[in-house]
Amino acid sequence: MWAESVEQLGPLRTSCLQWPFFTWVNPLFARRGDIEHTNLPRLDPSDRTIGLTAQLEAAWEASRKSANGDGKALRKAFFDAFGWQYIPWGLVQMTKSAVQLYQTQILADLIGYLGSSPGEAPTQTNSGWAFTGEVDEGVGLAIALAACSAVAALCHHLLFFWNWRWGMRWRSAIMMAVFRKAMRATLPAVSRGGGPGSLVNILSSDTEVFQKLSQFLVFVLVGWMEVIGSCVLLYREMGPASLAGIAVLLVMVPIQGWFGRIFKRLRTHTAAATDERVRAMRQVVAGIKAIKVAAWELPMHGRLQRARAAELELVQQASAIRAANEGIFTVVPVLMGAATFLTRWGTGGSLTARSVFACLSLFQLLQLMVKFFLLAIEATAEGSASMARLERFMALPEVAAIEDARRAAASPAPVAAPEPGAATVWAKDLVATWSEVSPAGDVSGLVRASADEEQGGDAAAAPTPALQGVTLEARRGELHVVVGPVAAGKSTLLLSLLGECPQVPPEAAASMSTAGPTATVGGCGIRGLASYCPQEAWVVSGSLRQNVLLSRGTAAEKDGWEGERGSREVAAGEAAPWLEARFRAAVDTTGLAQDAAAFEDGYDTMLGAQGKRASGGQKARVNLARAVLDPRTEAVLLDDPLSAVDARTGRRIMERCVQGLLLRRGPFADSCKDAHEAADALGVTAPPAVVLATHQLQWLPLADRVTVLMRGAVRASGTPAEVAAQLRAEGIVAESDGQAAGEPAGAAGAAGTAAAVTDGAAATASKLAAGSVSEEGSLDEESFLGSVLAAATGSVHAASEPTGIDDIVDEGGDGPDAAGSAAGPEAVAVAVGEADGKASATAEAPAGEAASSAGQAKGDAASTAVVPVVAPKRALEEKEASSKGVVQWSTYWAYASAAAGPAIGAFIGLLFLVGSLLLLACSIFLSNWTKLTPAEQALPANDWFPKVYGGLVAVTAVVCVGRMWIFFSAAVSAGQKIHDKALGSVLGAPMRWFEQNPVGRVVSRFSKDLYLIDTLLPLTLEDFINVLTLILSAVVLVCVSNAWLLFAVLPLAGLLLWMRQYYLLTSREVQRLEAVSRSPIFRMLVECLDGLDSVRAYKLESLLGERMARIINWNMSGFFMFLTTSRWLGTRLDFICSIFLLAASLATVLVRDTSGVDPGLAGLSLSLVIQLTGTLQWCFRQSAMLEVQMVSVERLLELDGIPQEGVDVGHLDHSVASCCGCGCCGSCCAPPPTAKTALVVSTREAASAAVVRKASQAGPTEWPKTGSVEFRNVWLRYRPGLPHVLRGVSFGVPPGSLVGVVGRTGAGKTTLTAAMLRLVAHESVEEVKSHEGEGARLPDDAPKGGPDVGVVIGGDDIRKIHLTALRRGLAVIDQDPTLFAGTLRSNVDPFEDYTDEQILAAMTAVQMGDAAERRGGLGAPVEEGGANLSVGERQLLCLARAVLRHVHVQVYDEPTAFSDVRTDEKLQEALRTAAATSGSTVFTVAHRLRTVADHDLLVVMDAGRVVDFGSPKWLLSDEAADAAATGEVVKGPAGAWGFCRSGAFRSMVGQLSASESDAVRSLAASGKA
Repeated sequence: MWAESVEQLGPLRTSCLQWPFFTWVNPLFARRGDIEHTNLPRLDPSDRTIGLTAQLEAAWEASRKSANGDGKALRKAFFDAFGWQYIPWGLVQMTKSAVQLYQTQILADLIGYLGSSPGEAPTQTNSGWAFTGEVDEGVGLAIALAACSAVAALCHHLLFFWNWRWGMRWRSAIMMAVFRKAMRATLPAVSRGGGPGSLVNILSSDTEVFQKLSQFLVFVLVGWMEVIGSCVLLYREMGPASLAGIAVLLVMVPIQGWFGRIFKRLRTHTAAATDERVRAMRQVVAGIKAIKVAAWELPMHGRLQRARAAELELVQQASAIRAANEGIFTVVPVLMGAATFLTRWGTGGSLTARSVFACLSLFQLLQLMVKFFLLAIEATAEGSASMARLERFMALPEVAAIEDARRAAASPAPVAAPEPGAATVWAKDLVATWSEVSPAGDVSGLVRASADEEQGGDAAAAPTPALQGVTLEARRGELHVVVGPVAAGKSTLLLSLLGECPQVPPEAAASMSTAGPTATVGGCGIRGLASYCPQEAWVVSGSLRQNVLLSRGTAAEKDGWEGERGSREVAAGEAAPWLEARFRAAVDTTGLAQDAAAFEDGYDTMLGAQGKRASGGQKARVNLARAVLDPRTEAVLLDDPLSAVDARTGRRIMERCVQGLLLRRGPFADSCKDAHEAADALGVTAPPAVVLATHQLQWLPLADRVTVLMRGAVRASGTPAEVAAQLRAEGIVAESDGQAAGEPAGAAGAAGTAAAVTDGAAATASKLAAGSVSEEGSLDEESFLGSVLAAATGSVHAASEPTGIDDIVDEGGDGPDAAGSAAGPEAVAVAVGEADGKASATAEAPAGEAASSAGQAKGDAASTAVVPVVAPKRALEEKEASSKGVVQWSTYWAYASAAAGPAIGAFIGLLFLVGSLLLLACSIFLSNWTKLTPAEQALPANDWFPKVYGGLVAVTAVVCVGRMWIFFSAAVSAGQKIHDKALGSVLGAPMRWFEQNPVGRVVSRFSKDLYLIDTLLPLTLEDFINVLTLILSAVVLVCVSNAWLLFAVLPLAGLLLWMRQYYLLTSREVQRLEAVSRSPIFRMLVECLDGLDSVRAYKLESLLGERMARIINWNMSGFFMFLTTSRWLGTRLDFICSIFLLAASLATVLVRDTSGVDPGLAGLSLSLVIQLTGTLQWCFRQSAMLEVQMVSVERLLELDGIPQEGVDVGHLDHSVASCCGCGCCGSCCAPPPTAKTALVVSTREAASAAVVRKASQAGPTEWPKTGSVEFRNVWLRYRPGLPHVLRGVSFGVPPGSLVGVVGRTGAGKTTLTAAMLRLVAHESVEEVKSHEGEGARLPDDAPKGGPDVGVVIGGDDIRKIHLTALRRGLAVIDQDPTLFAGTLRSNVDPFEDYTDEQILAAMTAVQMGDAAERRGGLGAPVEEGGANLSVGERQLLCLARAVLRHVHVQVYDEPTAFSDVRTDEKLQEALRTAAATSGSTVFTVAHRLRTVADHDLLVVMDAGRVVDFGSPKWLLSDEAADAAATGEVVKGPAGAWGFCRSGAFRSMVGQLSASESDAVRSLAASGKA
């Protein structure tokens, strides 16, 4: 195989003649661009990540221990790890410099030879040879001149090859070290360090700085020696006059030092600004669904633009400094020459061609040395800033370090862990905080505040700790349940047990305690191995099997998390013998077996990045199955896994998984016999200790021990009976059993509940109307404790009876409902659609959930009713695009247009040409001046020569510096416009695009690619234009001086062009492969940080480190081959230039005796040809590098071509420019609209930003006018070719109605919301006509005059409403809460439309008033993703958004899944009250029938159809009962239509428990209808 042959011919495996010329890479070029990553060779062991990182980390640990706190520990570690290996290459640079200096002396002798006659020896020789002026001596000088160029070129390429290679090694080591540190740092430290956004920036921008530093650092070491050598030779040529030129150089040094200091400061500030922008970008992409649903594209666009503006301001300053730097560099040789030659003339000396052009060669050499020296200074300054950032991150506290230091700093008699066997999980007087804790145990800001208070200062009160004095014990075989209201500290307790939440030392704990100093401050821990199921499910990029097994599977499964190389079929024999039995038991008891049966690839179905293939319930159960898999685990911590599942699934989890599989007890223990036998074979006979944090109080009777947390402290603890006794002793009165378990006791109880809701609603309404906020807005603690008391004294039987539609399945699972759920349209559509990578995020649950619902029949026999979905095996996500071939000219044109436009671009090009001509004119003028004899130069008549020369130099300096300033300003403008277009396109993209492109992939384009466009691309482009004009002028001048050279120039030019094209075929593809392989690095980092607590709980740091090392090696293999191909080209181009130099010098020597030569012109031409030796290959390589870097422009411009939805993201006409063709874009996809309101989009101009912005800010009086909602024969599928998810849905709802939507998972409930928001477009009239045989028609009672097909809200067809106005006109709350970094206010009211009083009133209504007050008010910070809030608090904050907005249509999809039962009741009360006061229409999607039994209307969905629609009271009646009744039962409120009654709802209620059925009927009877 080719890859193997190249690997064998690596740089360290070839002969000493092959590797300096890079001939070992010839097989790669032989493929002529047909290259994939599998064709690239593996890295040499010395280049691989693991070994390099080990060197750096070992040096870092040693350096940190000996550091004196000066912030230079990481620099010392870098030098100790890599410095001694890097420094010897300075000898190669010194050799190259010596050869180049000697070459200038040979050039001087050759010019002297050309000015002499045959037989006349030159008057002076600098090279040390004795000449007589014969032809053979001239030929010898010409050969020596070319040989020096060849040797210098060879040294140059060897030096830069290894410098770049060292930079690659440094980057690799830094990336891996940062990743490993992130895996060890505490959660607060990671958040304080900037979170994923900051780390992505470090891995993208800061590592590039080290790559740059590696190239030029050697010139800091040896550059000064080269400058001294050049100055000595200058003095030898010009005497004291050379000191003037040297003085110019010395003046440049402090200027460059000043530039370096500015660069360092700007680099630090720019990196911080970039961190902020990338972090904000990541949040937006990760939370795009919430943004789309709420139509927040505009405020998020503004937020990102503000972050970009702050960054660009710093980039502009850096560009101004860089422009001055580059301009000065360009004119340094001219200024030095002017100072030297004018001083020489002014002191009475004369100028000769020999001395002038020898000095010019030295000046040019000095220019190059100064350039590299300046680049080294700039790189050192930037590297110093990046090193400081890295050191701050590397010094963040680690989990183990904090624990060890805290124990070491504890009292002489620290609290010891319980005796072995006494308790597996323990906490003793635990005090913990999420505030910053140093390794010594100090709490930043807290102890100091306490001291200030003791001294009478005005310091704020110390914050309350997250946990205070918590004591807990759980032994093996016990179930310990932790309960408490939202933000009570349940998750913090579990994370503290895992060592994630920093514990507080005694001194700080005393100052933080609200009850005074505690007697003792203990600790917590887990004896043995632990597993953890987090409240926020963590799903990696891989298959369902790989997500459950993680590190316990086979090697193929470990490698396959991202689906790159993982096998989709795992042989059972490769795994541990116990693994298969445990895996089967884990997926069966959690209900995942039925889900897998519905996926096309079963357990090997890829779930995608962040589990986008799975529903919330599936992801939660994947994490649960992972936690219960390993029988060797001695403690299992479960953080509320029941909140994301329905009641029946929760019952299955508690009875089969927790009781049967884990604790080996209960009626279902025997069903896990195989799993238990597998554990016994491992010698594990004792069940683990299980700690369950939950809001589901009905399961307390199953617990061995219960801990009740309130505000971070233990309120009661012990067995359920002991807890009940403690609560009674405090005077707590138990609530009724039905209320405690979530069910009213009967009709009377239901009526009482309804009355209570009404009374509470009136009170809340009055508060909202008055705009006041009560200080008692949080949950009533006594009420919650009453619920705990009732649950602790009750039985689990009543609580576990079926309570919702998902629980009711016919015997055998073969009824119509079961079949509809198992193989219904939505199930099949989502499964197939997502398998193809184009599923909609709006599907409420993938097919697996449908199967899970249908498969949970009584007796667990319904798994046979699952209808597997057959679909081709396809990747869930699209492979990242890697375009082939040449970068199109349209990309260059787009960049130029973004930079300044055609006119300014042409002017900049003209300035570069004029500047190059002026530089050449200065040299030509000197050539003419040297034609004068010394006597002629002294004549007053020739005094105009120095004056004109001085003026020419001054004009040249002004033009060169000015053109740089204009150019870099235009480059900043290009970066700004390209970013703005890409950002607008991404925010306007449909949800399907985000499903196909992971967060890391998108963020990579806005981090790494944008960094290249802002920083490196302008430098490359400027350098390319500069050297190109220099080369063209040099070639023209050489041909003018000797026309015979045209015969050499033309074939060499053809050869060079062919070689460039030959090189680009390979180099272009290698660089594109490197760019594509870069995204998985960021993706892996972000993915692991999202599940950092799980990573450490399962001890996956080492495994993930190995995977990250493989991914980095994968990326570096592409980079290394790009580096090698660049040097392959450079060596060949420089040798061609050496041949051209030989031809030019020989031709000049041979024509001396025939036609004669002008020594001045010949000297100028030869000095320019010498420059070509390095400049030509640099120009070609820069042109290739330019094309490679233009790939970043191409990648961002690709984003501008994303299909658009048509939402307003702040720029003109974007929705019309590129339509996604989905039919949901309004102005571009809708049929000809009718102008009914100002919001109806009727023309192209109506899509302008001004009109759309006005629409997006419209209040409730603009659109919709009313809350009426009509579905008129709606058929919907997620993509053409897939089955329908909605099938002829037709019903109408009058304004102000409460509408409940029920149905099994996969029935189409949430798809109704998707249709209302136009997240997915429904079919047109023509398409619907094809379904007439399937009942595609409107009901008879449908009002006339409306559209035949469509969704009508407020009397308007939503296809004619602009998307921004449509989504702003609806309030939709999803089950998954999404928050953004900012404040409480910005998360509730991003548009800043409401006053503080209104926002506080809304937060009080959703039980967040006290929490906001405790955190410091609406300005309290919210970390990325709401990391500093509990999941329940995040959901409440999202609910506050809906309560705040007074819209006419509201949709709530299980909005209280993560709240406790009492909070749930109060929230439902608040939401209904808000709807009643505003006259809004409210849709409530629910699993439990009791939740919506008192609504005005009920929609029962099954298999995408409406099977029941009407008032609950009417749906519970039957025809016979209606006929016999004295009064007719009202079908529903006036204005509703589409009533239908199949008996499905009545059947569901009839299968409920007696108490639940009575409660539902009572609530239905109390409804309005």
